Order: sequence, then structure tokens, then C-alpha cells
Amino acid sequence: MSIKQMRTQSSIGNLQNHLLSRIDDLEKASANARTQQDQDLRDLFKSIRQEVQIQKTALSYEVHEFKKGVRAQSGIFTTDLADIRKEVRDLSKEFDDKLASNRNDLLEFRVETQEQYSTLRDNLAELIAFVTRGRDDKKGKWVAAMAEVSLLLKIEANLDL
Repeated sequence: MSIKQMRTQSSIGNLQNHLLSRIDDLEKASANARTQQDQDLRDLFKSIRQEVQIQKTALSYEVHEFKKGVRAQSGIFTTDLADIRKEVRDLSKEFDDKLASNRNDLLEFRVETQEQYSTLRDNLAELIAFVTRGRDDKKGKWVAAMAEVSLLLKIEANLDL
């Protein structure tokens, strides 16, 4: 082999070594970049997880506070509703008692009125009989009877009102 060929071969070897060294450097740089990218992604995921946990905790707290407020309002509404129901029951009982009392008073009034009407009718009949007793003429009996009937009809009409 000639020196020239050797030099060429040596140059080729050097060039090859240089290229292999550069490829090795590029592979190391690529591996370092992937490692750095992997670490950056892990840090990003960790940060996202922490933010999600913070948001979840805050939301859980807000939901808990909302539930407490709803329970308090529900308790107030339940108490108010129970009070209203009790008041309605009391008013209903009071109304029923007054209605029963009024019905009883009305029934007593009707009975008393009927008794007074009967007594008045009997007294009026006796009075008419007494007034017409001494008269034997037909005209007097007929006039007295008509007066009695007319008076009884007027009394009945007034009582029916």
C-alpha cells in the first residue's frame, strides 16, 4: 500500500471516528433532551395534580358549606311549617267549636221560637174565643173566625221571615 492510500485510509478512519464521535454526542444530547423533557412533563403533571387536589378540596369545602346552609334552611322551613300546621289546626278547632256553638244556639232559638209561637197561637185563640163568646149572631162568629185566621196567617208569615 502506498503512503497515499494509507493516509487516505487513515483520514477515512479519522473521519469515521470523528463521525462516530459526533453521532455518539448527538445520541447523548438526544437522550439528555428526552430525560429533561420527561422530567419537565413529570413536574407539569405533578403541578396539575396538585392544582386539581387544591380545586377538589376547595369545591368539597364549598359543597359542605352549601349543604350546611341548605340543612339550616330546611330546619327553619320545617319548623315554620310545623308552626303553621299547628296554627291551622288550632284555628280549625276554634272555628269548628264556634260553628257547633252557633248551630246549637240556632237550634235552641228555633225550639224557643216554636214554643213561643205555639203559646202565642194558643193565647190568641183563647183571646179570640173570649172576645167572641158572648155573641151568638152568625155575623159575629164569622167575623171573629176570619179575624183569627187573618191574625194567625200574619203571625206565621212574620215568624217565617
